[in-house]
Amino acid sequence: MKNGEKIESNGEKISLEEYRKAYRNIVIREEKRAVKTHFAIYVLVNAVMISANLVYSPKVLWFIYPLLGWGAGLIAHYLTSVRWIEKRLKKREEHALRHLCSIHP
Repeated sequence: MKNGEKIESNGEKISLEEYRKAYRNIVIREEKRAVKTHFAIYVLVNAVMISANLVYSPKVLWFIYPLLGWGAGLIAHYLTSVRWIEKRLKKREEHALRHLCSIHP
């Protein structure tokens, strides 16, 4: 595909650059929503675990271990899905472009 060439999507013609921007926005929005959902579940489940720990076995504070372990996973999810998303999208776009160029020389 040549630069500036229009592609058809849902009956509308848009430029490849417009399509790329729209795709990036959708992916970024979905990734942010996934991290927010992960965080909300983390908070709710850990609140229940902390409460259970303090009510049923207050002498042994075990809740800190799943809190820290899951917290590390949550941080990794945030970094890969939100913070470093541009790098991942760029790699994906380069791969798609190479694939397109091999199909349509």
